[in-house]
Amino acid sequence: MSVADYFLRAKHWQIFLLLFGTFCVAGFVSFTEARALSAERLGIAGLLSWALLGLAQLSLAVWLWSLGSFLASIAPPTLRLSLGIFRFALIYTPVYFFAFNIFFGDLRPLLIAFVLPLHLLAMFCMVYSLYFVSKSLVSAERGEPVSFSSYAGALFLIWFFPIGVWIVQPRVNRLYADKKNAEPLSKPTAR
Repeated sequence: MSVADYFLRAKHWQIFLLLFGTFCVAGFVSFTEARALSAERLGIAGLLSWALLGLAQLSLAVWLWSLGSFLASIAPPTLRLSLGIFRFALIYTPVYFFAFNIFFGDLRPLLIAFVLPLHLLAMFCMVYSLYFVSKSLVSAERGEPVSFSSYAGALFLIWFFPIGVWIVQPRVNRLYADKKNAEPLSKPTAR
């Protein structure tokens, strides 16, 4: 079983605990070490907070990657969105998060002109990832072209994932089970 299979088969409460739980624990640890402003002044709690935030962001990215890749694969070929842009968007966001915190933790006004386009690109990539998964979900469920009003609900549910995971994940579970049930159990042998 692959990591993607885990995320596609997992129950909504498991995904909720993984995503929201790691964000909450990381936030709690961050507040205990609120004075850690730079890598030189980080304590154990600050490093733990960075590791937990990284784990939370990585978990969210892997969940979205699993959903997006699976949903795009089961959507009708004419309705599939480009996986290349989606994959770039999902990789760029966590990479930017770590690079920003390491290299630009003490941001000076001169660097804002350099960082602002990178930050806007990270925001675009995150929104694009949510758009991709939500549109692919509704396209896979309906099997027809969908308008923004058709997938806007799924988009906002995924955006506010602590709430949306309770609604979106069961829909993904159904699609995953349907696909697995539609596959033949074993390949026929030639005689």
